[in-house]
Amino acid sequence: MVRGAFAVDRVSIARLDGSALRFEIAAEAGADLLAPGTALPIDTCSYFARAVEGRCFSEDDFDASRSFRRPLDSVVLAAGFHAGCSVPIQGGDGPVGVVSLSACGPRRDMTGLVDRLGEVGGVLAAGMRARAPAPAPNVLICHADALVGRGLARLAERGDGARARVAPTLADAIAAVASDPPDVVVCDDWLDGLRVDEVARALRDAGASAPLLVVSSRDAPESVRVSLRAGAAGHIARRDAVDRMPVALAAVHRGGTMLPAAPEAPERRLTARERELLEALDEGLRFKQVARRLGISEATAKTHGRNLFRKLGATSRAEAVHTAREGGLLA
Repeated sequence: MVRGAFAVDRVSIARLDGSALRFEIAAEAGADLLAPGTALPIDTCSYFARAVEGRCFSEDDFDASRSFRRPLDSVVLAAGFHAGCSVPIQGGDGPVGVVSLSACGPRRDMTGLVDRLGEVGGVLAAGMRARAPAPAPNVLICHADALVGRGLARLAERGDGARARVAPTLADAIAAVASDPPDVVVCDDWLDGLRVDEVARALRDAGASAPLLVVSSRDAPESVRVSLRAGAAGHIARRDAVDRMPVALAAVHRGGTMLPAAPEAPERRLTARERELLEALDEGLRFKQVARRLGISEATAKTHGRNLFRKLGATSRAEAVHTAREGGLLA
């Protein structure tokens, strides 16, 4: 009824704990995102970060917004939502909750819904029956470094009340799957000398059916591709784990995904002039000779060269040519 009245795809109510700076989903209706009982830090989501300050939130087009970039915001986008708004529910000492709306269609006039939502927010909070909280996930951390593994386990336990175990070897992980099947498996890029796709295959053969979250120590695009080959539902960089681990776990446990955007192919990023420059450098020409061939000044040729090096992640002509050849840009 509420979704129909506001013509949106999801309505949710969350409790706010201003002292602990956390929110907990109390009730939801419509398209799935976070289950009731999911608890996360407030600053992971734009909807709640403003509500705890007593401010409303509205975005008509998430994709075009420069500010909608918090960890949980990426999960909202991945779930297919493109516009939304929220209003705080005021208590005696400040905001105690938030009512939020999410829509799949972009460019909705969410600002116009804020006033209407504020008028009924209190009624919704009192009258919308919360579903039973989702059980806390059982998380298996597969990491050869015991110290890093324990750190990831502590991060996992910050969200959803998860309980986490650490398996430092593949044999330990297989035994853990057999004794107490996990709800989510968290794995490094490598374990026991095996890549994560090989580890995932071994765990599936052992009976594991839980979604996989890769917490990668590597930034290379190849790391993401291997994670995708492994069937991972989530992939985050270890350097981002403090902020993104609870959000990523909640997303994959719920059946969603948290994956970085696919890296753009280098050949699509290079301009026609940069490709000409690359081919000339491959022939061993210097910038003065390249400029003469292309009919441009040497300064302009060097400018194109700097742009080319930046896009290829190179610091020299030799490295640029090598990187381009490895990437299939040169025969």
